[in-house]
Amino acid sequence: MSGSARIRVSRTRGHWNERGNPYTVIIDGAEAGEVWAERSASLSISPGDHRVRMKAYLYGGSNEMTVSVDEGQTAELVCQHRNAFMSVLNLIVKPSGFLNLHQMTPEEKRVFDHLAEQRKPPAPRNLN
Repeated sequence: MSGSARIRVSRTRGHWNERGNPYTVIIDGAEAGEVWAERSASLSISPGDHRVRMKAYLYGGSNEMTVSVDEGQTAELVCQHRNAFMSVLNLIVKPSGFLNLHQMTPEEKRVFDHLAEQRKPPAPRNLN
């Protein structure tokens, strides 16, 4: 690999019955990592065009999207669960419509950055 780039996939909270299971990140047809509810996964890739989709724990998945990432850059994506009615309908009609994968908006980036900041461990204390 001549250079490196990253794809960061963040996942929204979703429905209560999905929160305890990871979603699999699939890049160019291969499993590349997993992401849990209200978390992000940052994955190293080669620069260029890549096909990305998500797969739910037991069933369904997301739309596939192509992202172009330059060397040293990060593509920011969000995966979210569709509403309950659409989820059931999509499981029957179009399993790839169970989840929605899209480019992260500036507002979503602020939310996920805030969640990540809250999860940082506290600074060590001097107990002497």
